[in-house]
Amino acid sequence: MKVLILAGGLGTRLRQITGDQPKPMVDVNGKPFLQWQLEFLRGKGIDEVIISVGYKAERIISHFGDGSKYGMKIYYSIERKPLGTGGAIKNARLLLKGESDFVVMNGDTYMLLNPKDLMNYHKNRSSLVTMVVIWAEIRQKAGLVTVDGNLTVSGIKEVQEGRGFINAGMNAFSSEIFDFMPESETFSLEYDLLPSLIKTGRVHAFQYSGYFRDIGTPEGYSRFLSEVSSVAG
Repeated sequence: MKVLILAGGLGTRLRQITGDQPKPMVDVNGKPFLQWQLEFLRGKGIDEVIISVGYKAERIISHFGDGSKYGMKIYYSIERKPLGTGGAIKNARLLLKGESDFVVMNGDTYMLLNPKDLMNYHKNRSSLVTMVVIWAEIRQKAGLVTVDGNLTVSGIKEVQEGRGFINAGMNAFSSEIFDFMPESETFSLEYDLLPSLIKTGRVHAFQYSGYFRDIGTPEGYSRFLSEVSSVAG
């Protein structure tokens, strides 16, 4: 199976720390954050990864190369302009050719979930999309995911604060989703594509309660720095 990592964003919230570096290249104990993600994936038997790159793409490509030094194959989907989360997935379509199902994860989150476990759950439910969700007591500007008792997703709403399930930034997809995508190159997964998919009744939630950290803010980055040696080894 292939995992697509979305690593093309500008990372403006972390700019005071990253400077002009791409956010996934921010230093964490002597190596880029993205390397921690790749090493985790390789440890779970994932040996083919696509990285969607945009801002300062050459720095990511030159550092990781073809992935051979990490024991995996790395391919690159290059965003010539910011495409949004949905557009980035669409842009990687050719590299996902032949994959009936695949996993997409954000390049600024770290969790201890084996993508293979997510994929097994996804296939067993014959889902179009399976969203990894985490219960959050309080979250600023969180996209809350509403689910029914069967963990079928019924909606996503943007709020200022609240409690409920939030999207953890890892999702499994059936290749059928490309049939639902708009003609536009640039669009959001969460707010342009998922609403139409939810109407099919084939978007499900995978509830995760393990370690999770979003390093996209200075606060999240600082916390990961203090935790990484015990969490990721």
